[in-house]
Amino acid sequence: MKARLLRLVRWLAFPSLYVVALLAFFYLCLPTKQLAARIEAEFAQRDGRARGPGEPGMTLEIGELDTYWFSGLELTKVVLTVPPRVPKGKGGLASLGVSASSAGAPAPSVVTIDRLTARVRILPLLLGRVTLDFRVEAFGGTVVGTAPYGSRGDFEAEGTGIQLGRIEPLAAMLQELPLSGVLHGKFSLAPEDGKFRKASGKLELGIEDVVLGDGKAKLMGVALPAAQLGHVAVVAKAEKGLLSIEELSAHGRDFEFSGEGKLQLQESWKRTTADVFLEFKFADGYRDTDDATRGLLGKPGQNYKPALELDPSGTFKKAKTDNDFYRFHVSGRLERLDVQPAGELTGKKKKTPPPAKGASGVLGPKAAPKGADADNAADSFNATDGAASPGTEARERGARGIERVDSPAAAPTPAVPSTPPAPTPTPTPPAPTPELRDAPAARDAASDGNSGPEGRGSPDGTPEG
Repeated sequence: MKARLLRLVRWLAFPSLYVVALLAFFYLCLPTKQLAARIEAEFAQRDGRARGPGEPGMTLEIGELDTYWFSGLELTKVVLTVPPRVPKGKGGLASLGVSASSAGAPAPSVVTIDRLTARVRILPLLLGRVTLDFRVEAFGGTVVGTAPYGSRGDFEAEGTGIQLGRIEPLAAMLQELPLSGVLHGKFSLAPEDGKFRKASGKLELGIEDVVLGDGKAKLMGVALPAAQLGHVAVVAKAEKGLLSIEELSAHGRDFEFSGEGKLQLQESWKRTTADVFLEFKFADGYRDTDDATRGLLGKPGQNYKPALELDPSGTFKKAKTDNDFYRFHVSGRLERLDVQPAGELTGKKKKTPPPAKGASGVLGPKAAPKGADADNAADSFNATDGAASPGTEARERGARGIERVDSPAAAPTPAVPSTPPAPTPTPTPPAPTPELRDAPAARDAASDGNSGPEGRGSPDGTPEG
């Protein structure tokens, strides 16, 4: 029994020792320089296939590559160079008159990663799934999370202490308009069938102490002082690959900002498309900072249009809304966003239906009141004209008719003419008497000043008939 057990141990020990020795020597003798060169070449090849012919691509340089724990790699001093984008036609922030503080051709954006570690999880690997744990130290902060590689799995990332002012591609996207702040937040996605374009998840970001501008960047040729945005909150939820923005707002001392819209996720972030509306306005205190802000943005309390809205292109004039915000539509792929004015009315006033034709004649020169006061107004009108007349009832019906016109649920009632209706003719008696036959003569006599019993005259000489 013992001999058989020893024989089995020998058969298992030698292969196990071989595997352990192989992995140990591979780990210790890994050609890190050749591996770094291979990663750089693979990156350039994939980026070149994603771009058009003759279009400059991104370049990746790895300062140093080393092993990390047992199943990971560590990269330090990684430099990613992003070429400048040349806008085709109109669009982007350049169409809004935003220009950099320094003149000249746009320079490439450089992203520097101080340290990057990635390690393969052992337990998911035994189940045939490759899941990476990563940690990135860049832009003054850190990002940690997990991501699937070539297999199904969820993506999770959490960032803290990221300095927006150190992200050069963001500055290039804003036409070199300086933006500073400290970002922290979480982002999670659960792809369906391994496809991120059908993923569900949530995004929660907060940016503290946000400042836009530096006093040198120009808007339509005018250098504006830095604007304090304060805290910026971003909350979005993804379902079936559609990331809907639930909150995007900032209410700072100098600047008020809000947004809404959606992003359609794709397998590549560059192909992700945006359909977002952004609106903003400058606070009255910021507009009244100096002569430059008063001339460009308009002095508070004055009705003349600011120079910002007198631009020949009409960009900001088209972006102006009825609540004094400037509204823009941001659309297209994330790698080449298009910004266009979208200042349609956001709070259209409801128009009151006009009164029926002739209704103003019912109440004469007085305005026709609405609701329950219509009857009282009609009574007060009749009281000013003296005793009740044959047209009083018609006027009351006309006032009630105006009330029904103002109510949207009732059909309009035709207005009653302002003149009273003609009196109904007196019916002719069936058989005239001799006294009635002499009535014309009596009336003629009464008109000459003679009154008598034949003419039925009144004591003052005026015939009753």
